[in-house]
Amino acid sequence: MPQLIEAILRADDGSDLTQMQSLCEQGLREQPASSVMWALRARYHARRNAYAARDADLARALSLDPQCSEALSVRAIALYDADEKQEAWALLREARQRSPAHYGLLMAEGYLLINDRRLEDAIASWTRAAQMRPAAAAPHCYIGSNLHNAGRYEDARPYHQRAVALAPNNGGFLYDAGNNYRRLGDLQNAIAMFDRARAILGEENAIQHNRASCLQALERHADAVEEWTSLLRREPDWDWPLEGKARSLHRLGRADEAAPLWRHLDALSDSGWEGRKEQAREFVRSGDPELAEQALQGLDPMTSGDAQLLFVAGNAQRDQSNWEEALAYYLRGYEIAPDNDFLPGNAADALTRLERYDEALPLSEVAISLDPDWLKWRRVRIDALTHLGRGAEAVADADRALEKWPDSGPLHAERINALTGAKRFEEALAACDRLIGLDPDYRNWALFSRGEIYGHMKRHAESAMAYRQAAASYQQNGKANYQDLSLRRAQAAEEAAAAPRGFLGRLFGRK
Repeated sequence: MPQLIEAILRADDGSDLTQMQSLCEQGLREQPASSVMWALRARYHARRNAYAARDADLARALSLDPQCSEALSVRAIALYDADEKQEAWALLREARQRSPAHYGLLMAEGYLLINDRRLEDAIASWTRAAQMRPAAAAPHCYIGSNLHNAGRYEDARPYHQRAVALAPNNGGFLYDAGNNYRRLGDLQNAIAMFDRARAILGEENAIQHNRASCLQALERHADAVEEWTSLLRREPDWDWPLEGKARSLHRLGRADEAAPLWRHLDALSDSGWEGRKEQAREFVRSGDPELAEQALQGLDPMTSGDAQLLFVAGNAQRDQSNWEEALAYYLRGYEIAPDNDFLPGNAADALTRLERYDEALPLSEVAISLDPDWLKWRRVRIDALTHLGRGAEAVADADRALEKWPDSGPLHAERINALTGAKRFEEALAACDRLIGLDPDYRNWALFSRGEIYGHMKRHAESAMAYRQAAASYQQNGKANYQDLSLRRAQAAEEAAAAPRGFLGRLFGRK
């Protein structure tokens, strides 16, 4: 009998309900008076949501043994799900006192704890359950899935790996592992998990959608479109695949095919503009802000009450350098969604472009407080401090940020500006050299900045040379406007170098 019980638990763990039922029936034929067998068949009925059959088998099990731990573990979950939480906990505590190391009771305790939002306590119970049955996969999957739900994807990874290794034929465990890999950005492993889950569970909507999302993230847009097309045959009005397919079509350059899908999303959405909003977002991402603005024609974002619509409308104006219009959208969005860091952060950025640094500074600080890990907001704050004449603070900010983002070219550039603002010119020149070595894309900018720094130091000949180097670099990169600006600056520096200096210079032509 112990071997048969273990086989039933293994079938449950592997989500092989057919095998589980067969083994339960075998056990009841051989041991009709076994409370454990009736309890295990009650567990089988619970797995397939056959609650009347579950309750009948539980009643039979408890009539045979009112203290049957297997039956009480199922009963506790049933009570909790029926919103009889106090009764569930009372029953479970009493049963745990009698059988503190029972696997089913520990699993049930974890279930009640996680539903009471006590994650760490639930993990402790499931960890103890795993110690009772080292071959069981379910405790590992439950720990992994709930760490995943808490946003702790890296912590969840080893639990999902263990669950899949112990129950390689459980499609649900494979699907959960795939989702965690997807969140970690390990998209190839995610697709592999989804493929294995699909081989077991068939064409399930969630598997197909998440697999398609991975393909899209890998820029395999044609494959993603094929996956979503298949899914939409079954679920033609599901907004997520509609949006995903439209997005991939857009990125394949097939915007005309995407257009009816955006319209379909509009028709499905409560607002009536969800599709146009996402279409505009795609135009912004693809560098077509004018088309994004056209997509939003007929809408008034300012009165919409939709913070994301305001964000997209603001981005469309930002990318056309319409800073006042962008700022208005961002600020209105911030009023509606004060917890979204992108709205005050982008508003602060727009204010720096408008040279309204005193207004930009507090908004950049709000954005940093909402998301300390988004570098752009720190750069905006450094820029504002620099232009407000607070160069020393700006340098200190930049130095702190570089401890976390040491390889960020834009951050190094902001630090150079801050050093220049603090009149620490020699350090700024050295920082320009480091930036050229760190990020070749910033070579033009760093050479141009060297010209400016030498100019502040009145070393005009060196300034002219740096500007001419910048002009040559801009020419190589096809940036004619900046090449022309650099040449004009070089000429001005050369004229300054040639001009007589001071009283003796004016008298005797000395330079």
